[in-house]
Amino acid sequence: ITITIVIGFRASFPLSLPLIFLAPYDAVGFVPHVDEDGYICYVRGDGQFINYHDPAAIVRDALSRAIATITQGYLGENIVDFVDGFAEYWGRLQGTVVEMSLVTPGEVLRKIIQATAAPGKKDSTNYFADSEQAIRSLTFSLKKETFTTRSALYIPLEPTALLLPPRYGTMWSLKEIQNLVQTHTSAVTKAEIPKQANKWKTVESVVFGLPRPSGGWVKFGMRFTGVQGGHPLVAGSSVKKIIPISLQRLDQEYLMTRGGSDAGLRSKHVAVVGCGSVGATIAIELARSGVGRLTLIDDDIL
Repeated sequence: ITITIVIGFRASFPLSLPLIFLAPYDAVGFVPHVDEDGYICYVRGDGQFINYHDPAAIVRDALSRAIATITQGYLGENIVDFVDGFAEYWGRLQGTVVEMSLVTPGEVLRKIIQATAAPGKKDSTNYFADSEQAIRSLTFSLKKETFTTRSALYIPLEPTALLLPPRYGTMWSLKEIQNLVQTHTSAVTKAEIPKQANKWKTVESVVFGLPRPSGGWVKFGMRFTGVQGGHPLVAGSSVKKIIPISLQRLDQEYLMTRGGSDAGLRSKHVAVVGCGSVGATIAIELARSGVGRLTLIDDDIL
């Protein structure tokens, strides 16, 4: 197979890495780490060392890494990277809207809520959450916020789901989404969907939880408008439009682990007696470690 690669340089080169593109982006098919404009993300992670005294070596190494990335994609060796990076690909779909999510991912299908803060205003914000209280407890400013709420569904996908995102510029059809649910959910989930979706509205939203091969969960959403004939996930229904929802995650499982906390400590309750210079520092570090509840005891006025 013959491919065309384009190399570009920032003005800061050789203090920055070359920009390498595949033309066209799908010359070897739809593969991970190649953007819609053909940019090849051939370096992943921080802390890359660049020997700016040898620009030619930088180009050779960058080109070698880019070709290796394309080759792995062509051979299907890194296809699981689509699942690990699913949320990023999903967020690039045409017409995607960004909304907040406090939904706790897990393996059980359940009803959740979609709440709109400051409804009717241009700066209104949509939240998906397990409860309205979870949203109000997020920040002090939300404690007395006015919300309008409606129900939505959380659908867990199977850990074995090798789910590829839609190609750039496309979106799944309703039939493809229904097939996805039937293919990538457990027997228990499939049996539960008709029960939870027996009541439906002309606008329905669904949040999916997708286990990542590298650990943790990916969450992505869809909104269906013009729903007729039943809930969109049930055969025989129809919709006018499907809107991809990119979820900005605010759930504790995600925020804590990204900050280096141990999610296993969320259920722990620790008492700190004495909140002076040492006690206060200990309390802060306990919170950072992921402890879910702290009782601070001190007879002084704080």
